[in-house]
Amino acid sequence: MTLRISGKSISVGEALRDRVSDRTEEVLRKYFDGNYSGHITLSKDGFGFKTDCALHLDSGVTLEAESNAADAYASADEAALRMEKQGLFKSGRVRLVSITLDPATDRPEVLRRYAEAYGLDLASWHLLTGAADDVGRVVRAFGLNAVARERIVHGSLVVLVDDKGRIAERRTDLELDPERLMGSVRKLLG
Repeated sequence: MTLRISGKSISVGEALRDRVSDRTEEVLRKYFDGNYSGHITLSKDGFGFKTDCALHLDSGVTLEAESNAADAYASADEAALRMEKQGLFKSGRVRLVSITLDPATDRPEVLRRYAEAYGLDLASWHLLTGAADDVGRVVRAFGLNAVARERIVHGSLVVLVDDKGRIAERRTDLELDPERLMGSVRKLLG
């Protein structure tokens, strides 16, 4: 492990350096085995502080994060949180699945262009489509009513599924507080 923690035009004290190092180690050990290298740079940014992180894992995964906050500790903590969120998905332990409700329009080539346009990582985010009857069965299995006559009714539903394929939690678009959702994902992963 080679982790360089430095300041750009500021001095990074031992307490801050230890905290950043410990938090980085904690985040990485949650989702990855093996060694890593990288750098974390803290700098003054206007009236606050900025933290830039780039970590390269032996597995080939790269985590990058940037954050700003009023003080250096808060900035470093926010960068660690952002790396943790990336780690969840890049570790392969969490996958996102989006199911199109309009398979006639959202054909595979359309979904590929959508993924490219929005920079989706298709290794962890799956865009699914199929025959209308198949999509209807899947949607109904999650308790949704997706089709109202000829119009598609879109809604947002997040379903957390455990490693045994059981629904652990359901959230609607009105309940999608990112921090609460991440807490539920962490709890599900153990």
